[in-house]
Amino acid sequence: MKRRAPEELTNAKRPKIDPNLSTSKKPGDVDKVFGERRYFNYLLSKTKIDRPPGYIAGVVKTIIDIGSKFQLELVPMGVDTAAREDILDVFLSKLHLETLDPLKVGDQLRLFLKGARIEKHGTYKHGLAVKLMFTEGFHIRFGKREDKFAEINAFVAPKSKPVEAVPQAAPKTEPPAAIAPPGPNPAAGLSKNQRRRLKRPSAEHEKKIISETPVRHESLVPPVKQEPAKLDDGKILKEAGLLDSKAPNQPLEETSVKDASLSNPTPLLRPPGGYTELGSVESKAKQEISLIGVVLQVDAATRSRGGTGDYLRSIRIADCTNLDSSNWRRGLKCNLFSRDEHLLPDPELGDIIILKKVVPSDYRGTLMAVGQTNRYTWAIFSKDKRELYYGANLSPDNHRSAVSSPFYSPIPSDVAYCEKLLDLYLEIDRKEQEEAERTRVMPVYYGTRRRCHRLVEELRPPGPELSDEYFNCTVEVLRGFSNENGVFTLWVTDYTKNPLAFPPQADWCPPQLVPYVFRIEMWDGAADEGLKMKEQTFYLLNNIRIRLNTAGYLEGKSVEPKQVLLDEAKDDSVHFKSLLDRRRKAWQSETGYVPEKVEDKLLQNVSLDKPFHCTVEVLHTEHHEGKASMVYCTDYTSRDDFARIPSRAPWAKGLETRVVKFILSEGQSLIAKFVKPGDFCRFNKMRLRLDRESGRVIGIVGGNQDLMEKLNPKNKENKFLQDLFKRKEALFKPALADSTFQEILDLKVFPEKYRVRGHVVSYEPKNLNEAIFLWCNTCKRQLRNVEKMCLECETDEALEPRSNLWLTVEDKDVNRVLVSVSEKAFLFQDLNLPAYLDDLEPPCNKKKVSYIINELKVGPQQKKNPTPAGFEPAPSKRNAYQLAIAIRVHRRNHLAIVPY
Repeated sequence: MKRRAPEELTNAKRPKIDPNLSTSKKPGDVDKVFGERRYFNYLLSKTKIDRPPGYIAGVVKTIIDIGSKFQLELVPMGVDTAAREDILDVFLSKLHLETLDPLKVGDQLRLFLKGARIEKHGTYKHGLAVKLMFTEGFHIRFGKREDKFAEINAFVAPKSKPVEAVPQAAPKTEPPAAIAPPGPNPAAGLSKNQRRRLKRPSAEHEKKIISETPVRHESLVPPVKQEPAKLDDGKILKEAGLLDSKAPNQPLEETSVKDASLSNPTPLLRPPGGYTELGSVESKAKQEISLIGVVLQVDAATRSRGGTGDYLRSIRIADCTNLDSSNWRRGLKCNLFSRDEHLLPDPELGDIIILKKVVPSDYRGTLMAVGQTNRYTWAIFSKDKRELYYGANLSPDNHRSAVSSPFYSPIPSDVAYCEKLLDLYLEIDRKEQEEAERTRVMPVYYGTRRRCHRLVEELRPPGPELSDEYFNCTVEVLRGFSNENGVFTLWVTDYTKNPLAFPPQADWCPPQLVPYVFRIEMWDGAADEGLKMKEQTFYLLNNIRIRLNTAGYLEGKSVEPKQVLLDEAKDDSVHFKSLLDRRRKAWQSETGYVPEKVEDKLLQNVSLDKPFHCTVEVLHTEHHEGKASMVYCTDYTSRDDFARIPSRAPWAKGLETRVVKFILSEGQSLIAKFVKPGDFCRFNKMRLRLDRESGRVIGIVGGNQDLMEKLNPKNKENKFLQDLFKRKEALFKPALADSTFQEILDLKVFPEKYRVRGHVVSYEPKNLNEAIFLWCNTCKRQLRNVEKMCLECETDEALEPRSNLWLTVEDKDVNRVLVSVSEKAFLFQDLNLPAYLDDLEPPCNKKKVSYIINELKVGPQQKKNPTPAGFEPAPSKRNAYQLAIAIRVHRRNHLAIVPY
């Protein structure tokens, strides 16, 4: 058997270990690090990764390099419940990696779910409806066999090689002496086990590579160059007796000289007395503390969604006092509350902020500090001017007399510490930037960056940087509706144009408004909040992601419920004021479009396809799950073009031509489920349209906004509801009892209204042209026929037409009475009386009055078949005793026919 020559066992032949790639010997260690295994079906049922995240296992089917990301296609392995053909797409951000070598197609892969984001998308053949996105880092272990898995941990930044200082002028040296002949090979005479130990890297060195800290930090003391492998080689040679312990070239043993920032846990800078180091904050201690830190992140002020609705601003700070901590860059989040937005601190990134009397808190497992309203105080030390400031037009002197002033006046020791902390932070930041520029590796920052507030016109397709994909915006809600897949589509505007936005094509959007509309798709928790958002309300939308849809248009996507309702009377933020200004001035003056004012109308007065409000009574409902529902209503006004109601419907008895059918679509379909017959409701922004099938008029109510409200019938202040009650009472009030002229005169109750059934015997004047005359209300006299104006008043402004018609009516007791006919009676219905006087009224109308009078003159004694006593003829025939005449008795012997 051929043996390898001892000369080949040199350090130059030993393979180098990549800091991102290591070999795990114990398969059990993988589960200890990654936690519980998840299966593909777990991703289908979740929208967020649980904690602890766990891992998924699969076989690599495809590896694709797509610019700034790696795309992996995984198929399930082992006892996974998903089908073998199901494919999971995984996208890994490259960060500082160039390739995923030595990962190959066909390798078994264990993917740690830390930092993963689940995104839903459409299914395709053999593909799952979800994909995994890793943007901040990833951790995988892979290989053909579990006991020989390799590892890539992208959460660990690569170790940069120390830069040795090059002297400006090299000192002169003596010429080298003669080269000594090579000594004996140190590996000669070693046992087989010793040669193996010499060849492979030590376990101690391997452990250091695997357990690197996930955050790179600069040392303030130059590192000492060490070669642990060579030290181990010396130990092995010494054990074999081949290395003299007193040899002059013997390498020194490993010393404890290390990076000062790593070996010395003592803080680089201690805060002054009375202040707590950020690394020492504990949520269990509910006592008030004071903090000083560098501002790493500032969020926009928003209204808190609970409690008193105070303003909230989140600030993340760090104190740089302990660089040994791997998460010093994460800092500490501080949630600060105030009733006035302008009293909240608004520092710039890199400023030093002082917070007094804040309380530690543990909210959903996250440590933070909370500044309660009227409890904490603050001050800001500017990084640029090196002085204290509190914001525009704010000063502690202006609030000295206030009981709860939010401003703190630092003492000299506080200011001195701010100076030192700022210098330390700027020095650390400068070194990190230099190192990042030299190694071309961006420093890893934990925590979200500050979201920029953007206008719709400023939005562009997402670029290579992920921070450009998210933004906040202040908008007005125009329309919203739900989709079958649970996504809520919201149409908004901030009254700025973006030619890349999707133009809506719907009746609810006027043509002038189309260029200003922007579409946002709301998922998960945001979709639930979208259902509560009403039209023509204003919102601050946070954490919106910009993206291109399948048609190539810009649209927004929201997942988290971070919508804040704005009140035009209370909220005075700069962005909200600018929106109202654009809405009122710039946009309306440019387009000339003014939103149509929606008014309350009666159904009989409504024009087709025009929005209106109406107050109605519900008569009948038909609810259909998942389909359009119907509600039959009435406001007790008549309209001949309403759709036909179901035949023999008991709830529509006596309401012919007064019932409208409302078609409830989309989210309005549930109205038919929650209302019942007899309810009084107000429908907002509904329309009447012509049904193409029946050719009749129906009501349309759509969308997902709350457009219906139930009314309290006991509310006497609702004018529209009280008017509806009057119309209903007038329609269904009991009829007057039939009376005779003798009974009316015997009662001697004047004035009062009675009903008499009878027929006309004669009328005066015989010339119907004289039945109408002009009356002057100024001089109180009747004008002659030739007078078209009052000659005494010399004006025609106080003239009005009056009736001069008298009828002789005979009742069933054959009693005859002379009755005057009011100009408002049915005989003159639909006649233009001034035109009647001027002979401008068509002759047919005068004949109509003559015909009615002559028709009333026909008595039963003139009929061939007289009506039997006690029998009332059918209503379709007009004859004596059939027509009920309403007569008002003003005084004795003066009866007048009035409207009934």
